[in-house]
Amino acid sequence: MPDAPVDASAPEVLLHEELTFFATHRAQLLKDHPGKFALIKRSELIGAFDTDENAYAAGVAQFGREPFLIRQIVETDPTAQFPALTFGLLRVHP
Repeated sequence: MPDAPVDASAPEVLLHEELTFFATHRAQLLKDHPGKFALIKRSELIGAFDTDENAYAAGVAQFGREPFLIRQIVETDPTAQFPALTFGLLRVHP
């Protein structure tokens, strides 16, 4: 069976270079900017910001609608948890 085509608009593909840069430089970023929000474009740290809102504003000001990555500089990536009821995946019957 052939592999499914890769969706070039998927965030993992679109931001591959930025995600790789973040993963590769995480240890140094933790030393220099713990807890801050990194704004990354291609293989460059554009800045470290106190809030994700400030990082986003700077990204839009510099890059407009081009993709860029904002990631909080923490040891491990947070896990998102969404209860099934939120998405209507389970139905509650009295």
